[in-house]
Amino acid sequence: MSEPAPRPRRLRGQAQAWVLVASLAVGQVTSQAAGQVGAPPAAQAQPAAQAQGTAQAQVPMPGQVQGPVRTPGPVRTQAVSRQLDRAQALLRIRLAGLAADSGVVVLRDPDRLTLRIPSGVLFEYDSAQLRQPSAASPEPQAPGVGAAGLPAPLAACVQLMRRYRAMQAQIVVYTDSIGGVALNQTLSDARAQAVDEALTAAGVAIERLHYRGAGAATMVADNQTPQGRIENRRVEIEFRPVPAAAP
Repeated sequence: MSEPAPRPRRLRGQAQAWVLVASLAVGQVTSQAAGQVGAPPAAQAQPAAQAQGTAQAQVPMPGQVQGPVRTPGPVRTQAVSRQLDRAQALLRIRLAGLAADSGVVVLRDPDRLTLRIPSGVLFEYDSAQLRQPSAASPEPQAPGVGAAGLPAPLAACVQLMRRYRAMQAQIVVYTDSIGGVALNQTLSDARAQAVDEALTAAGVAIERLHYRGAGAATMVADNQTPQGRIENRRVEIEFRPVPAAAP
C-alpha cells in the first residue's frame, strides 16, 4: 500500500504565503495612506509661513516713513495766527499818526485781518476820487514805503503787502442807504476800483488784490442817524494768508 502524497501540506504552505503577501500589501497601502493624510499640515504650514513672512515684511522698520507726510491742522493754524499777529502790529505802527477820531480800526479774526476805513478818510462825499494825503492824515506818506500820493491807511496796506508776500487782500466798499440802490452800487464799485488801482500803482501785484462794491448791503450802524450813515460809508480791506499748497 502506497503512502499518501503530502499535497495538502503544500497547499497549506502556499495559502500561508499568500496571506503573508496580502498582509504586506495592506501594510504598505496603510503606510502610504497615513503619509498622505499627514501631508496637508506640512503643505499648509509652508504657505502660512510665507504669509507670515510677507506680513512681517510689510511692517515698517523703526524710523521708516510710509506715505506722504501732511502738516497737521493745528500747526497750520498757529502759523497763520503768528503771521496775522505780526501784520496787525505793523498796521498799528503805521497808523499811529492818524487822528484819534479818524475812525480807522483794525479788526482781527482767527483767519483774517480787516482794516476798516471810513470813506470820508479816503474820498470826498459822493466822489470816487481819492483824497490827497494831506487831507487824509497828518502823515501823508509812510516812510520807506515809496507809496507817494497815497493816504496813510493805503500806504500802510502797501507796506504790509510788501512785507508779507503770502498775503492777499480783498477790498470791499460800502455806502449808506441814502440815494437809491443803483446809485450806491455804482459809487461803491467805482470807489473799490479806485482803491485797487492805487495799490496796484504802488507796486502790489494785481493777482494779490480783489475788489468789489457792496453798496448798502451790510450795515454796521443805524442808517436813520447822521452818525450811523457816516459809519456805514466805509472801505474794508481784508487780509488773508495764501493757503499752502497740498503736498
